[in-house]
Amino acid sequence: MAYINDQQEVFLIQRPSSGIWPQLWCFPEGKNDVVIAKTHHELTHIRMNIELHLEKIKSKVMPYQGVWVSENNWHQFGLPKAIENLITKIFLDVKFLEQIPHPVDLH
Repeated sequence: MAYINDQQEVFLIQRPSSGIWPQLWCFPEGKNDVVIAKTHHELTHIRMNIELHLEKIKSKVMPYQGVWVSENNWHQFGLPKAIENLITKIFLDVKFLEQIPHPVDLH
């Protein structure tokens, strides 16, 4: 689930040190009814089908530990290639941002 706030920042969490993409930064897991993009990603031992769900929120307070990143600073974080491709779409494709529903309050 990609959360985006009014400042056009996207929320990322750091993955655990074990499992797929250890310690890399990704979107929190979750989904809603708004699927904005679908992509595939292949690792040496697994094929992943990824759906990107976006939700615009009002507050920067999140129920997860993580960071808000902007178009200018997301490159400073280690992201898997599949997530890099999706985050690039979010920041560079204006139509993506226009498809995001009105902000919701997570609290």
